[in-house]
Amino acid sequence: MKVIVYCPFFGKAPPWFNLVLFSMKLNSAVDFVLIGDHVGTLANKFATNFNAPNINGVYMNTMEYRNGFQKLYNNTLRWSDVICSGYKCGRNVRNKISDTRPFLGYLFENITLKYSWWGWMDLDVILGDITQLIHRELGNDVICP
Repeated sequence: MKVIVYCPFFGKAPPWFNLVLFSMKLNSAVDFVLIGDHVGTLANKFATNFNAPNINGVYMNTMEYRNGFQKLYNNTLRWSDVICSGYKCGRNVRNKISDTRPFLGYLFENITLKYSWWGWMDLDVILGDITQLIHRELGNDVICP
């Protein structure tokens, strides 16, 4: 069973970011892809420095992220301009990341197709052993801890 978890985040990484990365590293049976204008680069540096091959970063700014979804839906997707980014709302970056998370598997379909399961997470979660949860809930289509 192969599992991938996407984590989109735009803006400066929160102060607890390294704790999240270490908790991802300890879940070595799960691959993580961090997407964003800062976290993607930081994730790749962490993976190299701390030998965490299950963590990968994708550099993508908010416009590239937005354009990816619009292309995916043949420009029929209307993106509302909500000003909220990072762990503090009110920044001058226009996005609505939380509404797009259920579609990340399709946006990154070239990656997702290599896995049996995919999901998403936020950066405010320090992970325990998530494989225990996945094995216990294996017969279900949706798992939400």
